[in-house]
Amino acid sequence: MKYAAILLDAHDVSISVTEITGDTPHDENDCIRSKIDDDCELYEVVRLGSNVCMLVDEEGLLKREPIVNPIASIMYPGFPPSPIAGNALIVGMTRDEDGEEIFTDAPAWIMYEVLSALHTFMNELKAADADSDKNPGAQGEGQENQS
Repeated sequence: MKYAAILLDAHDVSISVTEITGDTPHDENDCIRSKIDDDCELYEVVRLGSNVCMLVDEEGLLKREPIVNPIASIMYPGFPPSPIAGNALIVGMTRDEDGEEIFTDAPAWIMYEVLSALHTFMNELKAADADSDKNPGAQGEGQENQS
């Protein structure tokens, strides 16, 4: 098996295309878990549409120092957005000849959704920067020197 996935990297907030490989379902799952996180033991399948899903670390927020993935968190269905920790993979889904769902290449249209989530995140960063520029001393306001 070999198919293309979109990697949403939490560490440097980047997007790239990667390959999922494996001669057996076990090998394929090992490949998926290694791309999500070095210590990912269990991943969750999050439906983003009828033929696309996002694979995330099921226990990501429980880890010692979780790194929240802003793009994956924005893409997670529901409101308010749920924080997703660690890398995420976006893959396609189809049915095999027995009717079982299997992963396949990420559909091209999902890149629009990924870029839209990235755009939302960048706008939130700009707004936060603008607020901090307007109120540079707001965090320490009201505190008096106790010495």
